[in-house]
Amino acid sequence: MSPPQGSSIRFGIVLALLVHLCPVAYADALQDGTAAFANKDSATALRLLAPLADAGDPIAFCMVTVLQDRAHGRVAYDADGMAATCIAAARGETASAFALAGNYRTGLILERDAAKAASLTRRAAEQGLPVAQKVLGDLYAEGAGVPRDFATACRWWGRAALQGESSEAARNFGKCHLTGTGVPPSETEALTWWLIAKKNARRDQDGLPGWVFQSEADADRLTAALMERLPADEVAEAQRRARLWQPVRADRKTIDGR
Repeated sequence: MSPPQGSSIRFGIVLALLVHLCPVAYADALQDGTAAFANKDSATALRLLAPLADAGDPIAFCMVTVLQDRAHGRVAYDADGMAATCIAAARGETASAFALAGNYRTGLILERDAAKAASLTRRAAEQGLPVAQKVLGDLYAEGAGVPRDFATACRWWGRAALQGESSEAARNFGKCHLTGTGVPPSETEALTWWLIAKKNARRDQDGLPGWVFQSEADADRLTAALMERLPADEVAEAQRRARLWQPVRADRKTIDGR
């Protein structure tokens, strides 16, 4: 089911047109195809889902891959588990969509596809999953499956940082404030976020690999430099904010000011 090399843009355009011109029919086809897939009605599922998969839909592609692998006896993975993830993602479960995105990033089961990974990561990020917001920021910084855009990366890192997703998200957001990328420039804000990152670093768990915009060592070095250069009252204010900081639910208006 994988499209010919160099055709991903064309398929993306076709998919966008399908969703824009007939969103109800498209949603119905995905919903009905998912129901058939869940009920192990392979013929109906393939008839409904294959056109969507060919148009670039990442969830339909997942189910079609499982159907075809089962039909050709080439299942060397937990097909039931993958099928359950496909179904849950199709039904709008955020964590499953993000898990599926991870599979497209790594290529462990599904064919590696940066555009599909980014599409599913965005879906989970827009539904409020902090780790997806952080990873989507990474993808924009890398230009992986989306155009490289540091301002957009900073806005997504900011949403993740406000929710306490990771010290890396906080470090990245601090650098965004230092450079004025996607947010107003402010050395005091940069210092605040680097102090927050330092405070919370010990609570971090291993996460998904991502492009590191601001390393811990660089953040420590710049933190020390800012604490020497900034007026004492601004340093004290940054320290106070970091000390009292608590994660909050972040929406797009919180970061973008809209």
